[in-house]
Amino acid sequence: MKRLLLVAFSYFLSPSAIAENRNALIVGCDYKGTALELPSPAKDAAALATALGKVGFPKANISLLTNPTRQELVQACDRFHEKLKASGGVGLFYFSGHGAQVGGTNYLIPSKAAIKFREHLKTEGLPASYIATNMEAADNGINILILDACRNNPLPSAKKKAFAPKGLARMDGDGILFCFAAKDGQEALDTGKGSVYTNALIANIATPNVGILTLLTKVRKDVKALTENQQEPFFYSGLDDPFVFLSSSSRKIPLAIPVPEITSDTRIAATKEKPFANSLGMKFAPVKITGGPTDGKNILFSIWETRRMDYEAYSKDVSGVDDKWKSAEGNEALHPVVNVSWEDATAFCAWLTRKERAEGKIGPKDEYRLPSDHEWSCAIGIGSKENAGTSPKDKSQKLPGYPWGNSWPPPNGAGNFDSRIAGYSDAYDRTAPVGSFRVDQNGLYDLSGNVFEWCRAWYSSGQDYRVLRGGSWINPAEFYLRSSYRFDGAPRIRYDYNGFRCVLSVG
Repeated sequence: MKRLLLVAFSYFLSPSAIAENRNALIVGCDYKGTALELPSPAKDAAALATALGKVGFPKANISLLTNPTRQELVQACDRFHEKLKASGGVGLFYFSGHGAQVGGTNYLIPSKAAIKFREHLKTEGLPASYIATNMEAADNGINILILDACRNNPLPSAKKKAFAPKGLARMDGDGILFCFAAKDGQEALDTGKGSVYTNALIANIATPNVGILTLLTKVRKDVKALTENQQEPFFYSGLDDPFVFLSSSSRKIPLAIPVPEITSDTRIAATKEKPFANSLGMKFAPVKITGGPTDGKNILFSIWETRRMDYEAYSKDVSGVDDKWKSAEGNEALHPVVNVSWEDATAFCAWLTRKERAEGKIGPKDEYRLPSDHEWSCAIGIGSKENAGTSPKDKSQKLPGYPWGNSWPPPNGAGNFDSRIAGYSDAYDRTAPVGSFRVDQNGLYDLSGNVFEWCRAWYSSGQDYRVLRGGSWINPAEFYLRSSYRFDGAPRIRYDYNGFRCVLSVG
């Protein structure tokens, strides 16, 4: 759950007083000239962007995107995440266009998507959870996600007689207000003069001094009346704090002002010999980063992979955490947590950041996250030999050598590797407790073997898969254990040989 340290004051506020902390990404897809064509989404998006500019969102902070490709949409969402993380305050994402669900997962359909069947949504559509995860990871305060995408599902199934679910599935999440143009399983209507829902939202958005939940209740009532109850907007709130679009300057209203959780300057010192220890007992040692966006910055790597005991603390503190991590055979407290997806790992890092900022363990600009692909290369000792700007896919297996040297097979005891490797043996059939094998030059363990480790980077420009590094206990082929090998994984997959390692970016 998002936790903000809030100080309540009473102010005479106009929209401009809080505008600098409001950011919006507005997307409209009308699919002109295709079988998916819709009459109004691009116009609806532009109209909402104009309306937001009148209620405290500065024009410079409103990104309007019409008919983006999948790659363009993903890139815009990633930029939006970075903006929210840097500026804090309020984030608002709006999508108007086609949306559909497969197996309870909502997908937004970008322009020019090559989709013939519903099953293609998983590769050609963008999961709405991708935006929600980015918002939560930004730790910015208040987030609003609006989907006017509950359209008809025009996509057939590749399977005969498969049921085509209407509308979108419910979404929940801490710190986010999810707004849907229609309730679960219901379609949204378009009169040809724009979306009924978006028109109602715009008509109410400038009502002064009305909390957003009250405003959305009024929008729901208006849409039901206009459509004779054929369409019922719904919203699901995970917000911890109130929000008002427009505050009148003629009235005093209490406003929650986010302030840094730590007022003193928190300095984190760490060396190979004396790593920084956090509240969970995770230890972090510095790695020198050369090249790339974090060149020369203070990046501390967890000396071992995230343990089951670390993830258990997160699971107990946050509701709704998928419990597949509990099912791994032989996964004791000191073993690396497995059966976790990239999304799971990212959510853990966001939670740990919030927790430790609130406790004063780290500073307000310090952040736990997954390592970038290039940072991971620096940790394993090949960062200076690779081009930081080249995609991980293009760098995979290009450099020879392993963490222990250039010889194959690995020397006995070099790490937790597959027992099928000829001439090699260790004491473990599956995962091993972290720190069971040799320590490297940076004071880190298991950069090779034990479990594949999620990185924050995309595997290629297609932005469908995330990067995993380091090989695992299940991989016998020598190329898996090369220092330069990258594995590609969909952000939501979970396997019992995939885990992750956190880094702490200081300052």
